[in-house]
Amino acid sequence: MGAFRNELIKLGLKCDLGEIRLYEEVMQEMAIAGKGDWQPSNEMVEYKGANVVKVKWKLIDSFKTKSGMLLELRCLQNEYIAGRFVSTSDDGDEVFEIFLHMNMSEEKEIAKDFKIDKTLLNVDGVKVRETSQGDGIAMLTYKSIIKHQNVIIIGGEVQFQGARKLWVRLSKQIDVRVDIIDVDSEKVLEKDVILKHGIDDWDFDKRVWSYDMDKRYIRLILKEIK
Repeated sequence: MGAFRNELIKLGLKCDLGEIRLYEEVMQEMAIAGKGDWQPSNEMVEYKGANVVKVKWKLIDSFKTKSGMLLELRCLQNEYIAGRFVSTSDDGDEVFEIFLHMNMSEEKEIAKDFKIDKTLLNVDGVKVRETSQGDGIAMLTYKSIIKHQNVIIIGGEVQFQGARKLWVRLSKQIDVRVDIIDVDSEKVLEKDVILKHGIDDWDFDKRVWSYDMDKRYIRLILKEIK
């Protein structure tokens, strides 16, 4: 929830630690459209040791990106990386080159409220290597996770422009389904929706996102179509 602290600082709001924690608790189940596009302050780790990845990180899937790169998707608990093994010497030494890093967490209460019999994972954060943004890696990762991990993905509490546009692209795929839910009333508002987003940051789908608090309990979930 550190993004909320950063937003408060950007807005110039002076809050003590107790007020910030209260704010985070209130915001925990809200879906707010963050203005602009969020940029992580810390750079993504771009390489891991090949042996560590092979031993500790479970292979989930492999896919080809728009540019033709063949990447592996690997998982360690609820942490995911997409990348490839590359040689670093003529002797066959390797490292795992990372193009995406994603952290997720389980939403047990929401899954219980909606009687979801699969693990419901919230997207806590996604980082894509800057040079590979637009290559479809995030969308392929989302689709692979729900297909091969037998889970459902729920959109994060705050979604900036990049995340919103990713959900728009996902909603147009024929092999997955996006539903709109209200976590306060515990109701499914719409099933199998096609979301919309224009070029401008403010031109988002008003059924789901708002700069204000009126959509604070509206969330998106992603399911596989079998």
